[in-house]
Amino acid sequence: MIWKWIYLTSLLPGALTSPTPPSRPNTTAVEGPCHIYNSGHSADCRGRQLESVPWTQFPPTLEEIDLSSNKLQAILANDFLRLPRLRVLLLKFNNISHIDSEAFKNNKLLEHLDIFNNSLREIPATALTPLLNLKQLMMSNNLYDHATLDESFSKLVHLKVLSMGGPLVMGLKKADFQPLKNMRLHGFAIKCSSNLSYYEPGSLEVVQTMQMGFDMALDQRSVALHHMLRDLANKTFSVIQFRNLFEFTYYMGTDDIFQGLRYVTAQQLVFHRGKFNENLLRMALMNLEVAPIRNLRLQYIDFARSPTFIDNGGDSSITDLALDELDLWYISNPDVLRFDWRFTWFNKIKHLSIQYVNFNSVPCDAWAEMGLLRLWTSPTIDYRTTTSLTNLLEKVETASVSPCVVCHHGAILGPVHCDLDQLDITYFEKANSLKELLLSGNKIKFIPFQWGSPSLQSLALDGNSFGVISKASFRDMPRLSHLRAGNNPFHCTCELHINLTDWPENYKCYHPEAFLNTVVSKYLPGRVACDIRLVIIICVATTMLVIFILMLMCYMFDLPWYTKATFQIIRAKYRAHKEKAAGEAGSFTYHAFISYSHSDADWVRDQLLPCLESDKNPYRLCIHERDFMPGRWIIDNIIDNIESSRKVIFVLSRHFVNSEWCNYELYFAQQRAMGKTFNDVILVVKEPLDPSSLPSKYCKLKKMLSTKTYLEWPQQVSQQPFFWAQLKSVLGKPTVTREGRHSVRSIASSVIGSEVVDRKAEEAQLNAEPKNKINKMNNYELSNQTHIPAVAF
Repeated sequence: MIWKWIYLTSLLPGALTSPTPPSRPNTTAVEGPCHIYNSGHSADCRGRQLESVPWTQFPPTLEEIDLSSNKLQAILANDFLRLPRLRVLLLKFNNISHIDSEAFKNNKLLEHLDIFNNSLREIPATALTPLLNLKQLMMSNNLYDHATLDESFSKLVHLKVLSMGGPLVMGLKKADFQPLKNMRLHGFAIKCSSNLSYYEPGSLEVVQTMQMGFDMALDQRSVALHHMLRDLANKTFSVIQFRNLFEFTYYMGTDDIFQGLRYVTAQQLVFHRGKFNENLLRMALMNLEVAPIRNLRLQYIDFARSPTFIDNGGDSSITDLALDELDLWYISNPDVLRFDWRFTWFNKIKHLSIQYVNFNSVPCDAWAEMGLLRLWTSPTIDYRTTTSLTNLLEKVETASVSPCVVCHHGAILGPVHCDLDQLDITYFEKANSLKELLLSGNKIKFIPFQWGSPSLQSLALDGNSFGVISKASFRDMPRLSHLRAGNNPFHCTCELHINLTDWPENYKCYHPEAFLNTVVSKYLPGRVACDIRLVIIICVATTMLVIFILMLMCYMFDLPWYTKATFQIIRAKYRAHKEKAAGEAGSFTYHAFISYSHSDADWVRDQLLPCLESDKNPYRLCIHERDFMPGRWIIDNIIDNIESSRKVIFVLSRHFVNSEWCNYELYFAQQRAMGKTFNDVILVVKEPLDPSSLPSKYCKLKKMLSTKTYLEWPQQVSQQPFFWAQLKSVLGKPTVTREGRHSVRSIASSVIGSEVVDRKAEEAQLNAEPKNKINKMNNYELSNQTHIPAVAF
């Protein structure tokens, strides 16, 4: 089929199928990025991330080369110079912006050249001049800003397939395709901008081809379609395809832009993608009623109702659409099937194919079109779509075979084995003459409540997927006398209510597991199991009795007093344990935990740490920037490190008061010191701080500043040595601490969980720390302790 020749890149999707690539025998390939096979006649270089043509690997016997999907930017004169037998060259999906004028001078046997989807800004006419045997040329989807062919194209007398254009081609001129006037093509495709600006009448008049493809949006230039169809008039085509005819907006005009279709002869007309509303589709179908076009395909179109459409009864229906084939594929809006609220446009269709159109209901006024019909639909069709629709197609002449059988004749309706999974009960309320309904072998998952059908006498629901039949299921079917519902996965629960004429054959429990395959007739639940009111009464009475017994036991054995006393004992023992642990040498990881604001970090790093950690007998200090465990919650790090430190030093300043995280650290230190005298808390006032100016949430800090001696950082350099002596005196002599739990950490852990974030995010954003200070921080290594690089908190 010529489609396999033309595939026309992305212009004709869905209508083309790619040929199966030839099998590749196991051959020994020359070293290089490409796979040489077929006795040195073929080379596969697809998707190898090549930035240049690996011509040194190519043997001179090559006839086919596939360099698609690489990163080629240019084709040079020497790339294919040594390949005089080359016939097929595929260069699509690269980034080629330049082709040397002598790139193909030694490839005169080349028949198939594909440079689709590259970055060429000019049509490489000079480079193509030597290719007199060229039959297929795919050069669309490049960055040309025009579609004018050079006169040298008239010498390509063997050319059969041509695709050209790109997203920057704003329009077509009458002189663009004049070099093709004496050629008879098999396929021609043109791509223009999604916002076509101009179209000169007669632009396509000289093009003679069997298959024509258009990829251009006429949103702003709808009148161009009238001129295009006039250029195609009085010609015969096998296929005409329009892709994205209206890409962004629905056509709201009143002019019949499809009027020219009646003068075009084609075997098939394809509309691929694009926006179609009710009025636009009506225009197309009305012209197809009189056009010599036999097949119509609508695929992937975006269909919508027209708000201005007026239903004038039969006068507004399409009733004379005589087509051999009508294909409705991959259309999300099922209203396309009944776009005029009727199904009359299917009356003269010989073969109807509906695929992936989620249509599962029929409007009530469409039942008047129904007659006796037995239809076999294609296995590829969504049966939910065809189940109701096929009732209308009494004049369908051909269809392929499948198990779905639908019969409707007066009082009998039978969508059997059609994969129905739900029912629209509104129809049955209006089906006053329906007496027999056959729904066997579907996938109905539940029986809707208040399902009413006043005249229904016989109902078949066997072989479906519902598990419960309740008392209310058929209450509104007063004349129902025969119900068949076997071979369903019944749930043997209290809601199951069976009153069937074909009882009890084929009625077995499916759920719960304890009743699996049990005959439903033997399932006899007790009153307590099924009466929810009785269950609630028993549960409430039992609960109240248990509560009363517990309260009585508490009163008799004085349980509250014992509970309170036990809590006090445990609490006292816990305090004693903490006091004892605080006085034992070697029981802490750090001598002190330093709590400070990020704005005071320079002072901590440049003054406090060097003085206390660089001495002969250094103290082991904990700061968040260096010693917090990556991957843990910040709160857990704070609590764990405070508990692992003998003392807690608070560096007080205005920034400390404004820091939320410092407030947390102060609170945890207070909780740790509960029951003590705060001897393990050291307050260092870095700058003058008025206790009365502190916020109310720092009430404990106010009390400590009023009752506890604190250290003030002197601004005079001469007084600072005395400050350090005081601080070391309060800290005590540095003793050997126990080995830190986090002293050795895996440096390989490069990914830190999202929980470990900047513990003082507000300060960090205002005062970003330079990297040299962080590196400086890393130089302070504690003895016998290895830390991972400091994490920015």
